[in-house]
Amino acid sequence: MFSKKKTEGELKLFRFILDKFGYKPNKLFYFQKAITHKSFISHSESEYSNERLEFLGDAILDSITAEFLFLQFPNSNEGTLTKLKSKIVSRKNLRKLGEEIGIRQVLLYNHNRSINLASLEGNAFEAIIGAIYLDGGYLKTKKVLENNIFKRYLNFTQLLEEEIDFKSKLFIWCQRKKLELIFHLVSEVHVNGIWEYTIQAQINQQEYGMGKGSSKKVAEQIAAKETFELLGDNRSINLASLEGNAFEAIIGAIYLDGGYLKTKKVLENNIFKRYLNFTQLLEEEIDFKSKLFIWCQRKKLELIFHLVSEVHVNGIWEYTIQAQINQQEYGMGKGSSKKVAEQIAAKETFELLGEI
Repeated sequence: MFSKKKTEGELKLFRFILDKFGYKPNKLFYFQKAITHKSFISHSESEYSNERLEFLGDAILDSITAEFLFLQFPNSNEGTLTKLKSKIVSRKNLRKLGEEIGIRQVLLYNHNRSINLASLEGNAFEAIIGAIYLDGGYLKTKKVLENNIFKRYLNFTQLLEEEIDFKSKLFIWCQRKKLELIFHLVSEVHVNGIWEYTIQAQINQQEYGMGKGSSKKVAEQIAAKETFELLGDNRSINLASLEGNAFEAIIGAIYLDGGYLKTKKVLENNIFKRYLNFTQLLEEEIDFKSKLFIWCQRKKLELIFHLVSEVHVNGIWEYTIQAQINQQEYGMGKGSSKKVAEQIAAKETFELLGEI
């Protein structure tokens, strides 16, 4: 039986994956999907876009990067490894990787729309990693990343030397601990031609460090620094949090001891089946604010809810909140409480993004 002759476009994609990733595709379908942005297809064919592969690739990249760093830097503590991994898988670095690899050569998107091409390349990079995983398995994906990506495009010494600011450190710390972090604008005052901003860091809606400065960025840095000082090394121990961390450590130990396939089997047969009810999880509704935080975390974007105004009239408070993603303004919400206003702002943001 003769195999179907490849089209010029298919040959171009095949050669691109082989040349840039050192991988010979078996099922080209996965890779065609990986390079297809949702703007290129009709709404009825939306399942053909690369978003699901991007989700998978993000997780696989995270896992392989973590293992690589764990073995490469045996004397580094968890904080250093987390910081380094966060830099490698950051949206900024993935955009840079996508550009250097030249993914736009094969990327399929709507050229008539105003699109951040570098961002699309970063997303497509993750989708291609997902495609390699589905097509060739974990070990081949690991080999591709270590031999064709990490060695070619990453300078680990330089990454280690680069210092991360307090705000970024706090975001990384909260991500690692699965905590929600927002920087709340308490006040902005203009006196004698000088602006003074007061920002408070809030972790899981609990107030921590406060910062004041001539710009929001300066105030946020001070608030983040003070938060670290308040958290300190002698903070009370949350036993449930320790158990969660230990669970992740045990999974890491199983992986080092038995490898990827045995770890996968353990999770699927002994954890997922015993302890997780996926139907229930799917049915549980997440509020718009939490959904937006999850979406931004997946995209490696920074989300803050900015208090525009709080007005007290006839015994009633009205709060106006604006959602900002990477310092760009999105949805606005008004309500009798900050929580209500944030929910409305988050919902409007999704509508503006076209994600609802």
